[in-house]
Amino acid sequence: MDISTTIDPNDLFSAKGLVVVITGGGSGIGLAITSCLSQAGAAHIYILGRHLSTLQEAATSVGTAVVPIQCDITSQASVSAAVAKIEAEIGYIDVLINNAGVQGPDHKPARDAETIEELQRILLTDPEGWQPTFAANSSAVVGVSAAFLKLLDAGNRRRGWEGGKIPLGRPRRRDITVFAKEGTALNDERSSQIITVGSISGLNRFITAGLAYGASKAAAIHLSKMLT
Repeated sequence: MDISTTIDPNDLFSAKGLVVVITGGGSGIGLAITSCLSQAGAAHIYILGRHLSTLQEAATSVGTAVVPIQCDITSQASVSAAVAKIEAEIGYIDVLINNAGVQGPDHKPARDAETIEELQRILLTDPEGWQPTFAANSSAVVGVSAAFLKLLDAGNRRRGWEGGKIPLGRPRRRDITVFAKEGTALNDERSSQIITVGSISGLNRFITAGLAYGASKAAAIHLSKMLT
């Protein structure tokens, strides 16, 4: 084993040159991720969200690499419009982060219910809120991921990686002449990735937010497993 190779710890977390799309990137965890990506050297960070003013404020506070795009992830037409804009401007992406989500109906008080009647009332809180919670936290993971597949594939091809479907058991090939032309370093073996932000609520049995939230996050986690 060669131990003489120089190691730069910054390379472990480098996002140098990456084009990233993050849903819900203007606030909360999404804003923290956006800031980290900017500091780590990402070239373009497209933040998607429903409230343009929030996105614009985030872009101003983080830096010039951040590009706000108003988008409703529960609307496939809105997502497609965001994809078209990014395709026209850049033509590819390297990373998609499914981060946006909603809390939905609040069922936390169920833990402290003293009577059957009280528990029933709490569990039946805002039944109409379940559908939009699953739409944002679960269904959108599939819809947004599917919409960006071509740009993710274009990101792979730009780095010289073989595009399209690869036979089971065979590693994805790489054409050195392609990524050399793009100025990608020989040891830069990064490939396009989809990251979905889950929650501990989707893994444990406690009502940490709401029943719909926990169930929708559990669905998001399992969807991510099935999509790999």
